[in-house]
Amino acid sequence: TLRLKNKEELITNQISGLDTRLKFVEKDFEMTNEKLQDAINDVNILTEKLNELGPSIQELTEQIEERNSKIEKLENLIKRAEETIYGDFAERVGIDDIHEYEEKHLRLAKEK
Repeated sequence: TLRLKNKEELITNQISGLDTRLKFVEKDFEMTNEKLQDAINDVNILTEKLNELGPSIQELTEQIEERNSKIEKLENLIKRAEETIYGDFAERVGIDDIHEYEEKHLRLAKEK
């Protein structure tokens, strides 16, 4: 009977230990679920904000593309005007365009 009593005490201790572990696991599960719900709420909030910003981002992207197109047109217009104004000069000094002349003289000035 002592052996049976010891075995019973061992099983009781094991059950008590398992009960304690179960309580910790349940608490951990509860905390993890709360964190998961918080994360889901954060994702939902961020998704809403992203959906709100989507049209603004698209509009700004279109404006940037439009401005880049205008800039490119203006740069081409400037280049044609420079070619018209400085074309004869460039031809006389044997260069393709005025920018080649400017780069060469700028480089020489920096070297001095």
